[in-house]
Amino acid sequence: MPIYPERWQLLLDRYKEDRPHRMLALDGRGIRGLITLGILEQIEKLVLERTGKKLCDYFDYIAGTSTGAIIAAGLAHGMTIAKLIDFYNVSGKHMFEHAFLVERVKHFYTADPLKLKLQEVFGQEANLSPESLKCLLLIVTKKVTTDSPWPISSNPDASYNGPERKDCNLKIPL
Repeated sequence: MPIYPERWQLLLDRYKEDRPHRMLALDGRGIRGLITLGILEQIEKLVLERTGKKLCDYFDYIAGTSTGAIIAAGLAHGMTIAKLIDFYNVSGKHMFEHAFLVERVKHFYTADPLKLKLQEVFGQEANLSPESLKCLLLIVTKKVTTDSPWPISSNPDASYNGPERKDCNLKIPL
């Protein structure tokens, strides 16, 4: 049972039962996300054939880092693999444009083209709140100041999402 049921909104019925949960974890590597999508295409087909469910309904938690986070966010919003493959084919070249060699010390890719493409797909108001997602989403980023992993979870009961934290806001834009 969720700790703060009032914060779960539309996802409450799905997560209130204490049972084993399925998690899908996706790796990064830029435009190579198309390889991940090729594998997921087969998984999506099998899941649909055997259960009649979309991936966001089959997996309870979808996680990713880098391009895996983009795919995870798309799936958590209910997108199909076909739509994500189309998104990568149409937008991949612009999103994953390499930064100049000197700038690679700071980052591998420039953020602006990616941000604009993601806002096109998910909308300007997309966020990590339970009313925006079909399942839980975990995005793992890197905190530049400490060079440490920085998990961002849509789970309303996650340690850093507790209501006692004044800086907590699940309406973090994607």
